[in-house]
Amino acid sequence: MALLNRLIRHMDSMTRSINALSMITIILLMTLMIVGIIARIIGIPFSGVTNLSESLLVVAIYLSIAYTQQTKQHVAVEFLVGSLNEKNRKILSAINVIIPIVICSIIVFASWDYAIDSWKLREKMDGAPFYPIYPPKIAIAVGVSFLWLQLIADFFRGVLALLMKSEESHG
Repeated sequence: MALLNRLIRHMDSMTRSINALSMITIILLMTLMIVGIIARIIGIPFSGVTNLSESLLVVAIYLSIAYTQQTKQHVAVEFLVGSLNEKNRKILSAINVIIPIVICSIIVFASWDYAIDSWKLREKMDGAPFYPIYPPKIAIAVGVSFLWLQLIADFFRGVLALLMKSEESHG
């Protein structure tokens, strides 16, 4: 169990690190928008700000979804869960993470396939200045992969919580 706890802590640390990259991307996005606005005001329009900001926004969002899961900030409806006792709530919590793991597994494989194909083609945006769109697609695959890993960590965290409670009641 010590090894599993260490792996969960390591996953939590990696999730916070990838979220830091998301925050840096948001700062870069804000800076880009400010520079674009100032350039337009002084009469030197910066071509492609909108296209580049769209790509950066995708990167920022997908690199932060695992952290959102880690901090339990995703939308949840808990009217049924609130009526359960603590043991049943923990059991349901561990079971409830299995469905997102399965769905996320499918999305991980599809997103990596899509990202790798885009990278091989060196896919670019339609409009000038023709920025590459494979970096945001790779960010989607990375973000969903980290979400999948976080869901796995949450599942094992729930199992460990059940085992710890079971050991306390028997010990």
